[in-house]
Order: sequence, then C-alpha cells, then structure tokens
Amino acid sequence: MKQIKISELKDGMIVSGYQVRIWQDDMPIDPRKDYDHLGTMSCSHRRCKIGDEQINSGNFNSWGEVKTWLVRAKGALVILPIYMIDHSGIAISTRGFRDCDPQGWDSGQVGFIWVSKADVKKEYGTCGKRSIEKATAVLEAEVEEYSAYLEGDVWAYTITAPDGEVVGGCNGFIDFYNSKETMKQYIEAEINSFNRPNPADVHQAIHGCDPWEGAGDGI
Repeated sequence: MKQIKISELKDGMIVSGYQVRIWQDDMPIDPRKDYDHLGTMSCSHRRCKIGDEQINSGNFNSWGEVKTWLVRAKGALVILPIYMIDHSGIAISTRGFRDCDPQGWDSGQVGFIWVSKADVKKEYGTCGKRSIEKATAVLEAEVEEYSAYLEGDVWAYTITAPDGEVVGGCNGFIDFYNSKETMKQYIEAEINSFNRPNPADVHQAIHGCDPWEGAGDGI
C-alpha cells in the first residue's frame, strides 16, 4: 500500500480521511526535569525559580564571583551565561537581549549553564578543543529548548478517524519550528499504520480461517 506523505502541517488538515488537529500543549513536560541533559542551569531570580538549581545571590557580590565558584567548587569546564527577558512572557538566551531591550529595563543575567570537566570527558572521551566545542553547542541548544518551554512553544496533535473516534496523538513537541518535521514523521507513521491491512484479516481472506483459531488448544 502506498505510504502517505505530508507536505505541510496544518491544523485541521484531512489526511487519508483522518483529521489532524495541532494545538498548543497546555500541560507540557519540563525538559529540565523529564529529559536527560548535559548541562546544569544554576540560576537566581527574585521572583521566579528557573533552571536546575538556585544560587543564593546573597553569598556573592557579582556574577563573576559565581563563575569562579562554579569552576572551583563544581569543577565547571564549559560555562555560558543565561540572560532572561521578562516582558509579556519569559524567554532566556546565552547571548542576551540587547537587540530588543538595549537599555536592559526588562532583561539581565539570571545565571549560568555549565558542565564539569569530568562530565565532558565522560561524554566525549577527552576534554580537548573539539570536545569543548561540542559541549558548548549542546549547552546552547539546551537553553534554546528551555526557552521555548518557558515561552509556551510546546505542541501536541491528535488524529481523529472518519467515525469521530480519536485514534492517535502525541504531545511534548518543543519549539514548533524545529520540531515540525519530527511531528510530521509521527503523524505519517500513525496514519500509515491505520491504513495497513490487518494481518489476521489478510490471512482469513486468503485461507478462509482465523489464524488464531485453535491456538489455545495446544499443550
């Protein structure tokens, strides 16, 4: 049977008779709690808790002191700053928000994401330049993923059969722009599985009997 392919995701689209609804996940899983990650986010904010662990800002006079402490006390090898903007929603970045908040009225540093020398060596086998570059890219991706989660950019889909029964679906697609191809693959795989003939039905049509008939009459 010909496999269906979706050219473009659209909420409410009909694929082989099945309706696909795409919607914002209102109960998303927290990627920092439910997924494995290489880095640790150590943060401090007076109004909200973000990241993996909270820093007692009263113990430090500057973010420079915090960075030094992470190196000495935690063995941090790769350390990136985390900046947050809080304006009609929360977003974070390793590069700051000078482009949209040049005066820094709604943004500023809230912590670091870091990985220890031991964990870099465990993950990549060495702590050389190439390993550090790989670890840095992973930490940046983790911040982007967490930012999408904080912004509510998490999505789900359901598949409804022609008779109105919901027969498939999945949630937890973080960052729609970067996860839509994965969502398409999931939807295609599910609908293709629905359209695939049931092996038992094929057997019965060819041989005129249920393949499981009498299966319970053995030893």
